[in-house]
Amino acid sequence: MNTLKKIGDYLKSFAKKTLPVIRKTWEIIVDKLTEVWNKIVDVCKNVLPQKRGRKPATKKSVSATVKGKTAAKKKEQKITYQFIAVAGMIVAALLFISIYRWTTEFSYTKCLDETLFLYEGKEVELREITYYIMIEEEAVNKSAQEYDPQNVNSYWNLHLNESYVSEKAKETALNYCVRDILYAYKASEIGMELSESVVNDLRQKAANIYEGLTEKQLDLGLTEEDIYQALYNNQLADDWVLMMAKQEGRTLTEKVLSAYYGINSYFFKKTKAELDFVLNDKLWDEVHLGSMTIN
Repeated sequence: MNTLKKIGDYLKSFAKKTLPVIRKTWEIIVDKLTEVWNKIVDVCKNVLPQKRGRKPATKKSVSATVKGKTAAKKKEQKITYQFIAVAGMIVAALLFISIYRWTTEFSYTKCLDETLFLYEGKEVELREITYYIMIEEEAVNKSAQEYDPQNVNSYWNLHLNESYVSEKAKETALNYCVRDILYAYKASEIGMELSESVVNDLRQKAANIYEGLTEKQLDLGLTEEDIYQALYNNQLADDWVLMMAKQEGRTLTEKVLSAYYGINSYFFKKTKAELDFVLNDKLWDEVHLGSMTIN
């Protein structure tokens, strides 16, 4: 398995380095092909006999004609070989481009087990954010339907508050995933856990959500266990926030809790820094919301 991964990484690296060369080669091939084609057309014009206006053939003219045809034939053969060579180069270039695309094209499901981010040296895989992507896409798409039922993409592509709607949704999904995981971790560090009844409720809720998933949502590799784990982290994180708010004497309203502990709060940013949060930007840059779990 490791050998295959190394081969894949090598092909990706090799393809990326040689792509500029392929582009330049392609331009040369097109120019050369055009040149060869023009020569073939010229040869055909010269070789084809003129049906009208012929003069009576003489021994000298026949000899010259034979020599001319022989030279033309050799020239035609040479150009044919050139044409075949250029065609071969085109096929090779197209094959290489296909290999490049195959080795570099991003596939979400193939990367589910790759590390999306780290905290305290612990790895969180890409699959763990899939549920949050689904929830965020569904929420934003409701607004998109209201904005333009005939063309929801027009809303996703809107540029609002110095950011596209799709990019803001992507950022929101990531932050909620990080918030739940980090806060749940903080809760577990002090021995907090959910009761058996709550766990059973969450498992039932996860089963219901999974049963209602569309084919497109299932295609992303989202499992019932992934959904349950996200619900578990979210509940434990919420319990921890309530405990923190009570200890600090804050009003337990959604507005206050969001302001002090939400994804845009100073506390959230401070917690990420304290737990050495590190995002895999290269992987996350490949993810684009707007059509992953919705039609």
